[in-house]
Amino acid sequence: IIVSTNVAETSLTIDGVTLVVDSGLARMARFDPRRGINTLLIEKISRASADQRAGRAGRTAPGKCIRLWTAADHERRPESELPEVKRLDLAEVVLSLKAAGVVDLDKFRWLEPPDPQALARAAGLLH
Repeated sequence: IIVSTNVAETSLTIDGVTLVVDSGLARMARFDPRRGINTLLIEKISRASADQRAGRAGRTAPGKCIRLWTAADHERRPESELPEVKRLDLAEVVLSLKAAGVVDLDKFRWLEPPDPQALARAAGLLH
């Protein structure tokens, strides 16, 4: 039996796992504008994360996932999580990019472009 956390969303395979009990919650890193820092908040997971967790059971033998929330709640959850670049303070990322020689962050080829306001806030903090 795995009582799942975010760890159960990795590609981890444990032989013989046949049951996953999913709380539907995770500690998610988010920027707290009130305090001006990144923090971990307990939030409901997305449907994609729930599917990933359910996939931990039955990989090497028949399995089952028990979700501790209703089907209606499941349908109201977002399809997937926001990427970290959309959730966290970008000061550390901007500092690393500048140290690597990136001059113009607006022209940098992001995999997932951040919010321009978040970039400006990070640049302002570093300045």
